Amino acid sequence: MSTRTRTMRETVTSRRIIVRFKDDEIMEGHAPDLDLDRPDFVLRVTDPGSNNRQAIIPIGSVKSLLLERRELDVEPDTAQLKKVAIRFWDSEVLKGLVDEEPGRRKYAMTLSLISPALDEVEVFAIPYAAVKAIYFVKSWDAHGAEFVRETGRWSLGRPDTPLL
Repeated sequence: MSTRTRTMRETVTSRRIIVRFKDDEIMEGHAPDLDLDRPDFVLRVTDPGSNNRQAIIPIGSVKSLLLERRELDVEPDTAQLKKVAIRFWDSEVLKGLVDEEPGRRKYAMTLSLISPALDEVEVFAIPYAAVKAIYFVKSWDAHGAEFVRETGRWSLGRPDTPLL
């Protein structure tokens, strides 16, 4: 029985994730006890050049967690896929396709996002506090992104609101 427990622990501790903070800092490491029903988690930093060995990270400071990225080995049934636009509070929009509803936990949701090119899938954990909404859309905005010099950010070029 202790061998089984040890094996399970080794499997769990091999989970490597990429943390993207709300200020767009990125940190990569292992999060063996990641539980989205808890307000924080421990990340063991894998960068040998970093001064950090581990960090206790509050879920509230995170924009997204990339839990897994892989190529699609089987072509998905496109009739079952729904287009989504994930709108974050900082105006960033993440687009992709999903075949199921997001998994809901206490502090974050998880979803498998298939790329629009249908060539890879990324599994994200997204804290509720980081996202404005996940929109299920008929089509993605056909307007290209444009750089706004005044803010130094990219915008989707939404039309101006008319003055009444």
